[in-house]
Amino acid sequence: MIRKNCYKNTAAQVGGAQKFIQIRHILNCYKANPAYDEGVAKALGLTMDEVNSFQLER
Repeated sequence: MIRKNCYKNTAAQVGGAQKFIQIRHILNCYKANPAYDEGVAKALGLTMDEVNSFQLER
C-alpha cells in the first residue's frame, strides 16, 4: 500500500507535465529502483512499452 501511494504521489506531481518530461522522470526512477519506474508509469497511465519506445525515438 505504501508503494502504491508513493506511485500516486509521484504521478500527481508530474502528471501535468509534458509527456517527454513524464517519461524522462520514469527513466530516472528506474535508476533509483527498477521496479519503481513501472509503478510510476502505471500511475500515469503509461505502459513500459510506450516509455521504452519513446526513449528510442529520441
